Amino acid sequence: TLSREEKAQNVLNYLAANGMNFVRIRLTNNPGQPDRSKTYYLPEGYQDESDCLQLARMAKAAGMDIQFTFNWSDYWSNGTRQDVPADWLQAVMNANGRKAADVLADCAYNYTKKVMQNLAALDVYPAYVSLGNETNGGFLFPYAYAYDVPAAEATTDMPQGYKNWAAIAQIVNAGYKAVKEVSPNSQVVVHLADNTYDVVDKADHVDWWVYAWYFDELTKAGAK
Repeated sequence: TLSREEKAQNVLNYLAANGMNFVRIRLTNNPGQPDRSKTYYLPEGYQDESDCLQLARMAKAAGMDIQFTFNWSDYWSNGTRQDVPADWLQAVMNANGRKAADVLADCAYNYTKKVMQNLAALDVYPAYVSLGNETNGGFLFPYAYAYDVPAAEATTDMPQGYKNWAAIAQIVNAGYKAVKEVSPNSQVVVHLADNTYDVVDKADHVDWWVYAWYFDELTKAGAK
């Protein structure tokens, strides 16, 4: 006799009662369209804004804190796959001479602030907000790469492009501003991958590998 939402709430309540106090929610801009590889897409209605807002509300009702992640993509994002959302790509194509990074920073700001405002309308203020997922290579390829991808190394997922930490910092700062304007106490974080790989591959040098390199570059570029 329980509704689907009531059943879901019971699951979260059970997890909370047994010691789970945090939930990570990942938002995909516009899921439902199969991607080129038919590997990274999500079904329509899954991890879209409506789905994530509902889950955030239920997590709050269960007494859990939230890490809210913006994929900033219509697809699953990882270190080698960061597709620009279709709506944002259209804005870049219609930029009328504006730099792509400027357009994408505006898109990131407007979209992030809208979602944060919708969370606030539910009285949900995440403890952490992640700008991007597994952003080792940067995001919004090929406009905000963390390193060069020459033609010889380019793939369908990673088109040719060049590192642009200024663009990365500009877009991160746009997202940071959007979050803080709505939820000043939320901690804005950057999400990286490959800790396990680093330990295996770099052994005692893990402390300076991905993390030191990435955050040093972010700091030098002026990212908040």
